Formats: sequence, structure tokens, C-alpha cells
Amino acid sequence: MNGWSNHETWLVNLWLGDSFAEQAEDGVKITEDFIRQTVDCLADSVQNLDPLMSDLLNAALGSINYRELEKHYLTDDPTSEDDVWGGPEDDDPEDDYPEERAEYHERIDMGRNEAGEWLGFM
Repeated sequence: MNGWSNHETWLVNLWLGDSFAEQAEDGVKITEDFIRQTVDCLADSVQNLDPLMSDLLNAALGSINYRELEKHYLTDDPTSEDDVWGGPEDDDPEDDYPEERAEYHERIDMGRNEAGEWLGFM
């Protein structure tokens, strides 16, 4: 997924990458534990989930490759736009599709998946 090992890891970088990049510029060491604590804090803020949704959230959280994210922020320049959207192996400029990113965000904002089906938990 855009150079990342899985979709969940890519999503963490997609949504939190700018924040991590700013913090790294300010001298914060973006470690595996730091990233995990940030994600866990966000997950803990979600209250009153249906048991199914809670299980799905926990499964997704368990799939995040925190070590890969740490390596990205400790070895790469996290301020590069390509690095934030892509991953550590994403060198191909043809893989950068800003129109598709905008369409993805529009679908998410509307609460629908790629097939246009309603995501009732959004």
C-alpha cells in the first residue's frame, strides 16, 4: 500500500504523518512507543462502540507496523510531501495520485466506501 507494509500502517502515516513530521522538526524522537501511545490515545477517545466495532478497531490497531513507522521517521526526512503520502519504499512519482487522495477523502467524509456503500459507523 503506497510502499507501506499494510493499509493500517499507511493510514496512521496518512492521518498523523504531518503531526509526526512537525514534532520531529521540533526535536521530538518519533519512536515506536511514541507512535503507539499516540494511536492508543486516539483509540481510547472513542467511546460506546458496539462490540463488533470494538473488535474490528482492535484488529486494525493490532495490524499497525509501528516499527516500520519509527524507522521512517528516524531515517527519512518526514517533511517531504512524498514521504508523508508514500512510504519508505515509495520512489515512483507515478504512484502519487493527488486526485485519488482527494476522492478517497471525499468518500470518507461522506461515510461511503469505494463501492459507494454506506459505512454506518462513520
